[in-house]
Formats: sequence, C-alpha cells, structure tokens
Amino acid sequence: MYCVYGHNVSEDAVAALCRAGWNARSLAGGFEGGQDGVDAADAIAQWRACPPISCVKRPDWGVTGERASRWITRERPKVDRIACPWLIRRFIDPRAEFIYVPTAQVFAEAARLQAVAYDIPGAPVSHAGERCSFDALLQGFDLKDAALDLLATIVRAADTDRLDLAPQAAGLLAMSLGLSRLHNKDDQAILDAAMPLYDALYAWCRDRVIAQDEPHNWKPETMTGTQA
Repeated sequence: MYCVYGHNVSEDAVAALCRAGWNARSLAGGFEGGQDGVDAADAIAQWRACPPISCVKRPDWGVTGERASRWITRERPKVDRIACPWLIRRFIDPRAEFIYVPTAQVFAEAARLQAVAYDIPGAPVSHAGERCSFDALLQGFDLKDAALDLLATIVRAADTDRLDLAPQAAGLLAMSLGLSRLHNKDDQAILDAAMPLYDALYAWCRDRVIAQDEPHNWKPETMTGTQA
C-alpha cells in the first residue's frame, strides 16, 4: 500500500488488509519520500535517494490503466517471451493478458484482438541490436531500477546465447528450457510456472545491487550435532 508520504492513509489500509488475512505492507516514505518537518531527516534522505519505481503510460500500446492491456507473441516461449510478461504484470499492468500463437499469425491476430505484438521482428516491442524485448520494455515505459537493469542483463545473456555476460544466465536458460519441456503443450502453464522463478531472481537482484546477496558455502566446521 502506498500514499503520498507513507503515513496514515497507507498505514490504515495495511491494518485493514492484515485484519482480513492479507500479507500487506506499506511503502515507507510514500511516493514523495517522506514529509519535511515530520519524518526524520536521515529517513527522508534515504527514501529520496532510492525513489519508488514508476512507469509512464503508453496510450499507443493500450496501456493507460483504464483497462487491461493485451499482448501477443510467438508460441512456445522460452526466455524473453516469459520475462516480458513477468515485467509487465509486476511493474506495468497487473491485469495484462498474454496470448501465444504460431509465428505466422502474430500480426494478424494482433490486429484482430487489438493486442501489442512483441518479441518478433517488426513488432512495436522487439530486439534492437544486442538488446532484447525486455530491454525495450524498460526503455518504453521509462522503468528505472538498478535491480531490473541487472535482471535485464541476465535475461539478455540467456536469450541471446551470451552466457558470458552473466553467470546466472546459464541457470535461467536451464530452468526456462526445463519448464518448456514440462509444459510442452501449454504456453500459459509455462508462464504461470515461471512467474515465481522471476520473482525470486528479481529478489536476488535487489539484494545484489545493494551488496546484501547471501553467499552459500558448505562449512561443516560450523555445524553442530552428534555423528551417527
């Protein structure tokens, strides 16, 4: 929940949601980054140094917030065609609808369904040089977030077979191909299964950019217990 300064409006809403059983939290500092003369100066400085993520509207793509946007791309998604829906639903339009069709039908169906074609040459959202459709969405919606930038590098590396760009890309590619194999006849099932995967990867990216990512090592000397 969020409000202008992160005070009573969002806090009351969080309290009401928690009483109803929701796992709700408020955005500290609100969208203005705290209120001068009310919040602590050091808290205000911290909030305003890292403003909340926002995005611009795109009426040309049917993304205004007035209704759910609609997106269409090639069937049998692997990396970019799953990463893009995740980005849209999490940061742009949580009600967005995604449609997968045979490659030859993308543009005809886009016109018929009034959907935005993506990740196919000639589409409004697609690859540009070494950049992927995920990158195009970040630019098109003016999304500024260091963790999303890091995730974009991982997606780009996995999607373009440039695994040298990010060590995490090999894992993302393996998981993506595995999901495609598990759900080889249901593209929507692939998308549904991959959403928490990208949630987790983004959470790691957030920790990484603030140098709080957790290493994982086998250290038997720190373990206690009785040997069998």
